[in-house]
Amino acid sequence: VSSVCFTPNGQYLICICRNSHLFVWDCETQECLKVINDDSGTSGTALSITPDGQFIAVGSNLGVLNLYRLPDII
Repeated sequence: VSSVCFTPNGQYLICICRNSHLFVWDCETQECLKVINDDSGTSGTALSITPDGQFIAVGSNLGVLNLYRLPDII
């Protein structure tokens, strides 16, 4: 795991691994709800969610930054 972050409401934990897979965890049930492959095709290194919970930024070791709508991921 390279980076983790909570959604603003604390309901979900999202983490990224070096293979660029995003994992969405439900904090209440402690279940992995979804595994998503980041489109950058490089090693995922950083995550950040906007304070309004609308977007998640995923950074890579090559400086690639992908921006996703958070509601589409959860």
